[in-house]
Amino acid sequence: MRRFFLWLHRWLGLGAALVISFLGLTGAALVFRPEIEANLHPNLLTVAPQEKRVSLQPTLERLQRRFPNRKISFLFAAKAPENSDEWWLDGGNLRVYINPYSGEILGSRHESEGLFPFLFSAHTELFAGETGEQIAAWSGLMLCSLTLSGLILWMPRRKSGWKNVFRLHWKTNWRGRIYELHRLGGFYLSGLLLITALTGIALIWHDLADQIATPFGIAKVKKAKATTGDLLSLDDLLQKANVAFPNGELRRIAFPAKTGAPLVVRKKLPEELHPNGMNNIALDGTTGHVLSITDSRTVPSGQRLLNLRYPLHIGLWGGNISRVIAVLVGLSPLLFSISGFLMWKAKRRNRAATSASRLHAVTQN
Repeated sequence: MRRFFLWLHRWLGLGAALVISFLGLTGAALVFRPEIEANLHPNLLTVAPQEKRVSLQPTLERLQRRFPNRKISFLFAAKAPENSDEWWLDGGNLRVYINPYSGEILGSRHESEGLFPFLFSAHTELFAGETGEQIAAWSGLMLCSLTLSGLILWMPRRKSGWKNVFRLHWKTNWRGRIYELHRLGGFYLSGLLLITALTGIALIWHDLADQIATPFGIAKVKKAKATTGDLLSLDDLLQKANVAFPNGELRRIAFPAKTGAPLVVRKKLPEELHPNGMNNIALDGTTGHVLSITDSRTVPSGQRLLNLRYPLHIGLWGGNISRVIAVLVGLSPLLFSISGFLMWKAKRRNRAATSASRLHAVTQN
């Protein structure tokens, strides 16, 4: 059985190394995206903090006048006092940045502009749309298989071997050193690699993840149709949402995508790992009537588990330290691929040398 897992680990690693390493590298590059982008585009993403923010309705009207042929889809509220508000038009095709203290339009950019949209597309869909997403999901399964088979191979064959299995045995030759780093590094990173792979799979195959979580309970939001007509003032709607759900900070406002759809206010509680929170207040935009409330504190355990997919995947479970660890985890598939390839290459050379030596001995006799 051990021989089978060695075969699986070796050939799965050699076969999937490029794709898994590429996903890891692009994922590592995205971990500190907010901070890096703020430094790359300070004119769009950073503002001077002030005491009072402007009302949202005049800002909304200013946007409508500036972009009359665009449909306003989302408002992503500033997550820190020095951040600008980000308004998405036409589903996010155009993104407009506004100073939340003055209402000034700082500028705009298209969805695909810049380095990080390029990296995000590379990481989530390998530049191949839905096909790329499926490849990424299957690559996540391969990473799980590599990790689990590696753990089986890491286990000592005899009971006496357990006392030294957690230590690094520094060898005298480079092949032994590579093997030890590969063996011990794989063990200590195995849990994080599995979490990263499984959460990535669950983000892509979300319907399957919902089905798996259903026995443990998931949130069932009551679907109520909103009335048609002009929206109330955005400030009034936000006030009604705050009365219905007073806790947490505003993270997002989703405007009705079609006739009869609600306006949804999303808020984040201090204890939540998810950067945008998972508390949604759906409102009838015409009347201001609250249609439904999803409170992350009271949802079933299955839904709570689903809510952890994204923050665990990007390393938000322990502040900046966990994000640094997430970068290392993203880099590790490339390092394991290189070390695994070198070990496989060295083994092939040894076998070739042994075969040549035996052949020479036979011919001499």
